[in-house]
Amino acid sequence: MKNVFLKCIYNNNLGDDLFITTLCYRYNNTFYLINDKKTEKNLRLKNLKIIKINHFIYRCLRKIDKTINTLNLLDKFILNKCDIIVSIGGSIFMENKTGKVYYPSEWYLKVNKPYYIVGANIGPVYSDKYIEDVRKVLRNSVDSCLRDEYSYNICKDLSNVRYAPDIIFSLPVKKYINN
Repeated sequence: MKNVFLKCIYNNNLGDDLFITTLCYRYNNTFYLINDKKTEKNLRLKNLKIIKINHFIYRCLRKIDKTINTLNLLDKFILNKCDIIVSIGGSIFMENKTGKVYYPSEWYLKVNKPYYIVGANIGPVYSDKYIEDVRKVLRNSVDSCLRDEYSYNICKDLSNVRYAPDIIFSLPVKKYINN
């Protein structure tokens, strides 16, 4: 069984919780997740280990690491415990009009672990350079599953990129109907 660094947006959002829950129910791996948010989460899954860190401290670490162009110290700590990285979530690859990237694609290129991207979409996009950056990240992944046809069409020539509807739709709902 492999330890998995779960890279996702963990922001007090039902959709994000469902992404995490779906993965943890589907696989027996141990998942590690960093929670740097001010809000407490109620996810209690036996194979999910949540590493809690003060939001202010985490932001300071990110700022320092960005200045010296390295991985976040906490990310490095978690990566040492894990065999693979799974990045899950819808809006993983977004660019704003000023060219700021919300999910830094350089992060993937700095790690020496196999990574998978699940349930992602690409956009909004404002520059051709950003498309090439995203394609580079996807090209280097072991497998990338995009959840919409627009995103898939941008990268369908890459052999490790595929299209499938949102992963949340695979969560078995019958056992929750009475709850």
